[in-house]
Amino acid sequence: MQFICDTKLFQDAIDIRNEVFVYEQGFQNEFDKLDDISLHCVLYVNHQAIGVCRIYYDTTLHTYVLGRLAIIKSHRHLGYGSQLI
Repeated sequence: MQFICDTKLFQDAIDIRNEVFVYEQGFQNEFDKLDDISLHCVLYVNHQAIGVCRIYYDTTLHTYVLGRLAIIKSHRHLGYGSQLI
């Protein structure tokens, strides 16, 4: 298991979010301005990107927010979501 995090939204994160939120769940506006201020983390298992989340600081709430957590369908219910958190 390996994590890669970056302040720029990178292709593996985009691919997972599209697969889970757009194609599976039908969201149309998956990407927003919060992506520009977020840390994007991707979880890899056997060199395959299987999960993603983003973290950003909300200045109104004065706290960090974890969101856009997604695991590809083939790897759900195996505890990978907990690893991302």
